[in-house]
Amino acid sequence: MNASFDPQTVAAVVALGLLCRWLLALWYNTVNLPPGPTGLPFLGNVHQIPLQYPHKTLYEWGQRYGDIIHARLFQKHVLVLDSTKAAEDLLDKRAAKYSDRPHFTLLEDLLQWKPLMVFMSQGETFRLHRKWYQSFLENRQSLRTYESMQQREVDSLLLALLESPENVAYHLKRFTGSLMLEIAYGYTETSEKDAYIRLASETITQSLEAGTLVASLVDFFPILLYLPHWFPGGGFKSNAMKLHGRVWQIMESPFRYVQQAIACSTARPSFTSFMIDQTAKEGQLTEEDELNIKGAAILMYSGQLASYGVDDSLNGRLELGGTDTTNTALLTLLLAIALHPEVLRKAQAEIDEKIGPSRLPTLEDRASLPYVECIVKEAYRWNPVLPAGIPHQLREDDEYRGYHIPRGSMVISNIWQGNDAGFRNLS
Repeated sequence: MNASFDPQTVAAVVALGLLCRWLLALWYNTVNLPPGPTGLPFLGNVHQIPLQYPHKTLYEWGQRYGDIIHARLFQKHVLVLDSTKAAEDLLDKRAAKYSDRPHFTLLEDLLQWKPLMVFMSQGETFRLHRKWYQSFLENRQSLRTYESMQQREVDSLLLALLESPENVAYHLKRFTGSLMLEIAYGYTETSEKDAYIRLASETITQSLEAGTLVASLVDFFPILLYLPHWFPGGGFKSNAMKLHGRVWQIMESPFRYVQQAIACSTARPSFTSFMIDQTAKEGQLTEEDELNIKGAAILMYSGQLASYGVDDSLNGRLELGGTDTTNTALLTLLLAIALHPEVLRKAQAEIDEKIGPSRLPTLEDRASLPYVECIVKEAYRWNPVLPAGIPHQLREDDEYRGYHIPRGSMVISNIWQGNDAGFRNLS
């Protein structure tokens, strides 16, 4: 018996099959998920995450639903880890599955903050950057060189604070910028340092301001990338194009400075000169080599483009470490000490006992000052600079504590949960 099907029947069967497959996948990705707040259709839980202090909301969710929480940002699955154990179990012990990063369209494609290791998933480029950082930071000779730089900048900072203590925020910002600029690029000229620090700071501020509502949506709906800049809501593209030029400048100009210094045999030790020496073949760099070196160097200078994707309801704000996070950590430390003068007195007593009144402490005295060391660590725990960490992305489906975690989920480790009563009451 011969059977024949007309094209409409075939198309209907195929469509029905695809629909069944989609519904099955949808069911599989929604069954047995970790507990979490109820969201709205399409929006998910976007409306429940405040623009300010979102990590506190994540902590409240943890108190209500447990230390593994499922939420949605539009159709994006989000897994919040609200305990140290959950973070260690998944991000550490299952790192092969959890080490990828989400792609941030605004940051990487429009503003061109790339290639930065902090946003890379596992791969050849990631391994190259990691090798550079490890080789540079584990080199004892390099570390000794940069310890002397740190001591010199600390002396300058103390003098500046003595002369104008009312400008403490400015002095700390210049201290971190000047130190990291010399480590990353070998800059020593004061006027050039100040100009670059100012440009980088302005670029960071403008990058923060670029994260408007519509601009943030492009990370969840990349099709908005093709929205004309003149179209209502498309103005973020014009702003991004202008800012992209400044981002390019702060990555390009110090790199060329180092190249010129190497050519003139006047280059000082720096992370950039180290990478050029490690990479150049017969004194030449490929275009890809240059791009990778620029990205690695700007990350060394500015630190981490982090908490992007969490800290502003939809996507968050751009937070740069190295200069910015170190500066914030120092301000936090000063605030904590001002609020607890009894801690300052105990620290001063330890310094007087171990060092004496004839000189200032140096890095060589670190092992002799355990109480001072604990104060610094406690400041990091008490008020972490990046309270929601850096988002990860799950590479494949996983199961944890009997719950299903879908592939592609954004994974957020709420570092701020370490500031709870359980930690405070430790004796």
